[in-house]
Amino acid sequence: MQVSWSKIANTGVSLNIYSRFFQSSAWYKSGDTITMTSIVKPNRPCAALGHAWQWPGNSEPFLTLEVFIDYCCPFSARIFTKLTEEVIPHYNTTETPSAIKLIFQQIPQPWHPQSATMHESVLAVRHLYGIEKTNEYQALLMAAREDFTDYRCCNETRMQTSSRLAELAGTLDGIDAKDVMVRLTPVFSETSKNSGSPSIRVLKFYVKQHRQLGIHVSPTCRINGMVVDTSSGWTLKQWNEFLDPMIQLASSGYKRN
Repeated sequence: MQVSWSKIANTGVSLNIYSRFFQSSAWYKSGDTITMTSIVKPNRPCAALGHAWQWPGNSEPFLTLEVFIDYCCPFSARIFTKLTEEVIPHYNTTETPSAIKLIFQQIPQPWHPQSATMHESVLAVRHLYGIEKTNEYQALLMAAREDFTDYRCCNETRMQTSSRLAELAGTLDGIDAKDVMVRLTPVFSETSKNSGSPSIRVLKFYVKQHRQLGIHVSPTCRINGMVVDTSSGWTLKQWNEFLDPMIQLASSGYKRN
């Protein structure tokens, strides 16, 4: 399998700059080809982590709200629903479509063994189908959370749980459950018997991120990079009282602390 270099860069570039990515330091120019086997997966994210919720991406937000969630956590499900169905529609209107940039960050909780598999399924959809389908699937997964509790999963194998998650994703238009299942199936060889699924590499980045930040509780919120006290039980009015002062300052052009 070959990839056109023109899809990676529009001008000539020395690949020794990307020595962690490529096994070559030769010069390539637009139109040259490289084989996929020559690409080494980096041990760090190639893009910022997180899933931006219905973000137009055409202007700077008044504020960025990051929410660290576990798809197995009832409190995460509650804050997810409140933010996506009430809070964000309240602020991101036709007049101010990009007032708040809402980003969901993944934080699997290990005391729910199936949690990591649930998170892998989100990353499988993101890899295969992009952010819009990922947002659809996140909402669907949160709505179906009761089907993946400890009670429902304790007597089934990992692959049985994975299969149910793939089937759930496949209920969305444009998503093929079989393709999702491939991304959830561990890949083994004689020399690699503990490498996990194709989705596990990115999940490790999310785990590393929340460990570095010291974030333990799900859900945890950050405003413009700082952890803030919030509650999954807040009403829209309580969210308004919390967010309005920051929105009002930013919308008036105040960008300092």
